[in-house]
Amino acid sequence: MLFRHLCDLFLHKRLPAAAADRETLYQILRLLRPKVGLSLRRDLAAQLYSMDSPPEPLVRLLIEDVDEVCGPLIEHAALSPALMVDIARTGSLAARSRLLRRRDLPEDVKSLLEGEKFSPEPMPAKVSAKLTPAAEPVKADAKAEPAMVEIAVEPPAAAVPSPSFQDLDLAAAAIRRNRGRLQDFVRTAADWQWETDRSGRLIYVSDGATVAFGQPPALLVGAALPELLKPANDEPGRNALEEVLGRWRPFADLKVESRAQGSAVNLWRLAAVPVFDIGNGRFQGYRGAAVLAGPPAAARPSPPVGRRQPAIAPATNSAASTAIDPSVLAAVQNLSHELRTPLNAILGFSEMIAQGSLGAVAPHYRDYANRIVAAGQTVNRMISDILEYAPLVSGKSALKTRSVGVAQALRVAMAATESAAAAKPVLARLADEAVPAIIACDPTYLEACLANILGAAIAESAPHSTLTVTIHSLPNGAVEVRAPIARPDAADDAPSPMYDLRLAFAREIARRLHYAVFTRPAGAPPREIVLTTRTTE
Repeated sequence: MLFRHLCDLFLHKRLPAAAADRETLYQILRLLRPKVGLSLRRDLAAQLYSMDSPPEPLVRLLIEDVDEVCGPLIEHAALSPALMVDIARTGSLAARSRLLRRRDLPEDVKSLLEGEKFSPEPMPAKVSAKLTPAAEPVKADAKAEPAMVEIAVEPPAAAVPSPSFQDLDLAAAAIRRNRGRLQDFVRTAADWQWETDRSGRLIYVSDGATVAFGQPPALLVGAALPELLKPANDEPGRNALEEVLGRWRPFADLKVESRAQGSAVNLWRLAAVPVFDIGNGRFQGYRGAAVLAGPPAAARPSPPVGRRQPAIAPATNSAASTAIDPSVLAAVQNLSHELRTPLNAILGFSEMIAQGSLGAVAPHYRDYANRIVAAGQTVNRMISDILEYAPLVSGKSALKTRSVGVAQALRVAMAATESAAAAKPVLARLADEAVPAIIACDPTYLEACLANILGAAIAESAPHSTLTVTIHSLPNGAVEVRAPIARPDAADDAPSPMYDLRLAFAREIARRLHYAVFTRPAGAPPREIVLTTRTTE
């Protein structure tokens, strides 16, 4: 509580006038930092990198912390040039690596970082003195400087200057304009677009598909296209769409039917082209579009099934999804400080009442105070999650693909959810026989997706249960990560808010990776949460 209160003084600039008093408060924070929980430090870091001008003492306090706390802060927070120089000169290797990922680095900071990384440094004077005998000091020799050194460091006459960050920003803006122009052309040429993996399951569906199926596009990801669309006038026991998808050839004007809800049926003309990997020639799936071949049927929203959201159809095993409104995320980000100020006061005074700090408290009042603390901590975690994962969900963070070990990403995700598992308490562990799968994706996105899957499983599982996460390699080349939910059969209460929020974040982040997150079974209650990669992995 003291750490939180002192941080609020720095955040709201309610510090004493004397510099010595301010330094004393900062030193108290430094003493308290190792003693407070990791979740509280992560929350403070998330609050700082969401501010336009965070207090520099708090930033300096947290850049000395573990990478889980200081990493996102160094990458995303608004840092002063002087602070960047200090990190580049005295920071750890992990801190300098995080700083190098920023796009707003001043030239002197970039030179410091890249110089340490690529340029040989002169030997320090102390080291050279140790290597040289004291009785025979080395004398300066004018002939010791060969002329070839000057030739080696002289840049070529026709050297092309490297592009500046301003040039890169202009190029990125041009790409965005061209992409928007292309999307406009595509939208006017077809009613909705789709993309499948090797097995014919949807990995992308445009918004226009709501007319076809009466479901939001997020609910369609992971479903098999031949199960959603029935070819018109097809013979009994035959699925012409499935046969066409198995040929790996372009097709056009294939007439199919979709059932929105009830007896409403729409007739569509389908066209698609196969997609192959340029590097190895492997078939990746289909990309296509659908054009309405008749007047649209009225689509009605589907009724809920049990306590979960409905699946697409009984024949499919695709997952239900909680849509995330970008405007809500932006509003919470902008109001995060206004929300946290009264929330910190509620938590602080409720903890004082629950602990009897000002005197004895009746048992039922202590129980009420503990409930307020638990509810406030839930809201605090939800705000922290929104601040942390909103850039990934909204697409503001660019994808950086490289080879990633799934097991290693799972261990990072388990470390990120360790505090939530301990509070439940729930034991989350990786199966000993987990497949050592390596996939090509953005590690930050993969770790965030897995952390949200684990967080949802922990929030929905019963206390004192063990969740053994497994990794499976499928015959079609995809990789599945399965996180079980340990929940009694008799439990029929509504899902926790953290479960819904975490699962929604996991699905949105997976969608950016062209992956799918769904629950098994598709109805209620689910027994496991599954992340499926693309079949080309």
